[in-house]
Amino acid sequence: MYEAGESLIRMAMGQMSLSARGYHRALKLARTIADLAGSENIQSVHLAEALQYRPQLMMGQPLIRIQNHGKRERRF
Repeated sequence: MYEAGESLIRMAMGQMSLSARGYHRALKLARTIADLAGSENIQSVHLAEALQYRPQLMMGQPLIRIQNHGKRERRF
């Protein structure tokens, strides 16, 4: 992984509140994306694609929102 990729994942750790497990899952997915692209190294574009697949729940968005009348609405 190059310096641009490392700075991207460090920035994502702070902004997306990635845990150590989330960090390794993102790297694992980026490795798979790089393999599918035929690349020997993980590039920043592979990391960016892996990070975009993170659930919205991890980005501060609630998975379930309570509406005015007490009904629950699921967000997918």
